[in-house]
Amino acid sequence: MAIHSHSFPIYLADADPWTHAGDRRALETFQHIVADKKRVTDRIGAVLIEADRPTDPGSFPMEFTSANDLSLDYLIRCAIDYQAADVAAIAECARQLRLAPAARGIAEEALGLAKGHLEALQELVAIPVPNAV
Repeated sequence: MAIHSHSFPIYLADADPWTHAGDRRALETFQHIVADKKRVTDRIGAVLIEADRPTDPGSFPMEFTSANDLSLDYLIRCAIDYQAADVAAIAECARQLRLAPAARGIAEEALGLAKGHLEALQELVAIPVPNAV
């Protein structure tokens, strides 16, 4: 739950990075990622509540505060690094949940989404930014 609810894209949604007119696609990509992560967080929370388990995901990593006021162009590369780490962490969670089929199913779905988010972020870096005139 913490991986999703306190991810770098979720942090950036409130951090107000510097953007320019050419960032429309990147902003849409981040909005889509944030929506997916919130949906997964809600599903995990529901499973935890049903199992009478704690749902406090903690807080954002302090290192995220260094992203305040930076450009979205730069932060995309940071997001790729954090997303790659999230993919590895979610894969490990799914592996550890092998004896809990319902929870493992959510973890595997979350892993598929995380991999898709990583690809979407990587595609943003591959797109040439048009020169502003």
